[in-house]
Amino acid sequence: MISVWQRVLVLFGVVLVTMVLAPDAQAMVVAGAALAIAALLAARFAAVATGSREIRVGHRSRAHREAYSYLPEPSHPATPGRTRARAPGLVVPAAL
Repeated sequence: MISVWQRVLVLFGVVLVTMVLAPDAQAMVVAGAALAIAALLAARFAAVATGSREIRVGHRSRAHREAYSYLPEPSHPATPGRTRARAPGLVVPAAL
């Protein structure tokens, strides 16, 4: 499957060749405008690609996502060093 970058580069190359080989001034202006649009698209895709480098789990729900770029704190209540939200309950024997 062709990626977006490959498509933009092919479009850029085709428009550049068309601009160089244009027979008249009007075709050169149209090819130059298309070349400018291709350059703007490439810049936009580059800006979007650099902004989304962090890999996330659950990217659709903001409340549950966590980043892999750092190690999260342990969240289990029985983890040593964590304060308990309430006092532990009374231990009831299972069988008497």
